Amino acid sequence: GSDFLPDVAVDGSGNLYLADATSNKVYKEDDAYPPSLSFASTNVGSTSTDSPQTVTVQNIGNQELVFTGISYPTDFPEGAGDANVCTSSTSLSAGLACDLPIDFIPQHAGPLSENVTLTDNALNVTGATQSIAVGGTGNSVPAVLTWATPAAITYGTALSATQLDATANVAGTFAYTPAAGTVLTAGSQTLSVTFTPTDTTDYTTATKTVALTVNQAALTVTANNASRAYGAANPAFTYTITGFVNGDPQSVVSGTAALATTATASSPVNTYPITAAVGKLSASNYTFSFVNGTLTINQATPTISWPTPAPMGYGHGVGATQFDAVASVPGTYVYTPAATYPPVGNDTLTVVFTPTDTVDYTTATDSVTLVVTPIIDAALTAPLPAGTTLPSGPVIFTWNDGSGPQQIQLLVGTIGVASADLYNSGSILYTGATSATVNI
Repeated sequence: GSDFLPDVAVDGSGNLYLADATSNKVYKEDDAYPPSLSFASTNVGSTSTDSPQTVTVQNIGNQELVFTGISYPTDFPEGAGDANVCTSSTSLSAGLACDLPIDFIPQHAGPLSENVTLTDNALNVTGATQSIAVGGTGNSVPAVLTWATPAAITYGTALSATQLDATANVAGTFAYTPAAGTVLTAGSQTLSVTFTPTDTTDYTTATKTVALTVNQAALTVTANNASRAYGAANPAFTYTITGFVNGDPQSVVSGTAALATTATASSPVNTYPITAAVGKLSASNYTFSFVNGTLTINQATPTISWPTPAPMGYGHGVGATQFDAVASVPGTYVYTPAATYPPVGNDTLTVVFTPTDTVDYTTATDSVTLVVTPIIDAALTAPLPAGTTLPSGPVIFTWNDGSGPQQIQLLVGTIGVASADLYNSGSILYTGATSATVNI
């Protein structure tokens, strides 16, 4: 101690200063001991588990204590308190007290030491300040990601920002798997993102996943149109598949469609549906829809069996022996030429067949060749004697006697019907209907 203290002073923080004239020294007596608070380590952006901590400020003097300001640092904001919270306009009469609730919400990682400052009139000093030391450690934390489950897409749709739209509570970059532009197969797929914050001191990388439903795309199976004749068996039906996406070939589809019709071999001429169904079709990324085709049953053409008739001599009329065509169905036959005496040579016979059932069958035609031969074929090596009597019907005279020009005159009764200068070889045909005389 000191025996002689001529001067005493108090500062705004309540510290007492004594001047010792004997030793010529000034002694400080720390009369005010402001508290210090230490908070539990806390993740950046979170409130510590021991918040709020409360400092009670009591007026132990005999004059009114008036607050004119309270300053809380960013990391140690004012916490929630009761009705007796100190404010920048609080006035405390002697003996009264108020509370300072303080939270710890670190904004950065690492050790944090700051002060809560009160401004008042302590010790009758206007603008006096008192500081409360506060401290704690902020822990770096993963960034907070928000990523809503995307709406379902259809196979063939490439991933885009519509699906890859995660957001974070801090700045940084996003890396998605699968990446934008990827076409996923049908089914339930998992999308993931890795977020790297710009501020790697206070925040760590974060990951998140969402489920994405990829619906199958639709293929259209169209039964191809077909046709056949009445009475024939149905043809093998075919189909066409359209609607492939993502450059897929038709080989991604396995199995075959089921194709059917109500038409039978006896169904009349008309149109009938060709129905298509899934059958054994299968494709992992596709569903199937079906479009029917049309089977058209056309009129059938009857078949005609008509053997080539045997050769016949001139003068015989054609009839049922030659006109003996047989069709595959009932109907009527019209022959050309009608029953007559065809000339010598190769004659064409024709038939037009009209079926009784003209709904299911068309008309049909056919033809054969009839060979008509002459009755007499006389070979001449010398002039035929005058007055030779010829029968009715065709007579062919042929010669090759090498004797030079000759002259033949054919007479029917007393009427000359033909004459010619004949040379070393040749022929002449007589087709009279009655007997005739030839004179040379």
